[in-house]
Order: sequence, then C-alpha cells, then structure tokens
Amino acid sequence: MTRLTPEKQAYITLTLSLLTIALVVALITIPTYTRLQSVHAQTDALQTMLENQYAKTQQLRKSNIKLPQIKNVVNAWDNALLTPETELQFIRFVEGLAQLNDLNIKLDPKPIDAKMPQLKLGFTLDMQLTGGFEGIMNFLSGLEQADYYLSLNTVELKRVEDNPTSHNLFVHIFGTIYVR
Repeated sequence: MTRLTPEKQAYITLTLSLLTIALVVALITIPTYTRLQSVHAQTDALQTMLENQYAKTQQLRKSNIKLPQIKNVVNAWDNALLTPETELQFIRFVEGLAQLNDLNIKLDPKPIDAKMPQLKLGFTLDMQLTGGFEGIMNFLSGLEQADYYLSLNTVELKRVEDNPTSHNLFVHIFGTIYVR
C-alpha cells in the first residue's frame, strides 16, 4: 500500500470535512429550515384565526350589552306598527287631527299587496286635505309626533284653484303606514 503524503492527507481530510458539512446541511439544516417555515406559516394562520375569533367575541359582547336597548327599540316599533285592531283607531286619529286643525280630509287607505293578503305589510295612505296653511302645518306636525310608523313619500301643496282670493290650500299626501 502506498503511503499518502501529508499534502494529500490534508486534501482528503478537507474534502471529507466539506462532504460531512454538506451532508449535515443537506440532511439536517434544510429540512429543519423547511419545517420552521411551515410552522411559521401555521402560526401566522393560527394567529389570524385567533384575532378574528377575538374580534367576533368582542362584537358579541358589545351586541350582548346592546341587546336590551335593541329590544326596547323593537318593542317601540311593535307599538308604532298598526295591528288589525288599531287600523280604525289610526283612521279616527287622522280624522280627529284634521278636525282639530279645521281641515277637510279625504282619506283612502289601501293594502300594499292586495294579491297576497296573508302578507299584510301595511297600507298605502292617500290623503287629501283642504284648509289653512297653519292648520296644515299643525296637522303634519301632529302626524309626525304620532305613535304610528308612517312613511310619507309625497307631500304636494297647492293653492285652492276655485277661489284665487282664498287662503285655503290643497295638500295631497301619499305614504305608507306599516302594520304587524
């Protein structure tokens, strides 16, 4: 067998050391780095999920705190909506308000959807008033302060045409009153 010179021994030792380092890097460091990247991505996803759940929990707590207030508002809405028993009461209220303000009134309530009477959403309300400006404004103010939910779509105000010297006005009000 031939003996290796110290120079060749140094090359072989250096080569084996480099191969060992390369083997350690290839078999240990790269898979560990890849696994760490995977764990980092999973941790980020978990953190995002936990932050979202925390935000939802905070929102639920706020909603839970506001729930009694919401129930009060819903109860107020329920009281503001007409029931079949209170429809006549509303019509009497409107007629009484018109009479109180010296107005002539023509009232024409119609169901919103006559095709489906089981879905009683409300009534379209077509009112025609004749009277003085102050009475009309007081009527509208009283209607606005009423305990009913009434959505006015159109309020048309005109001078009565048959008598140009008259101070009476004609008002056409079209809107919706909701029922439960």
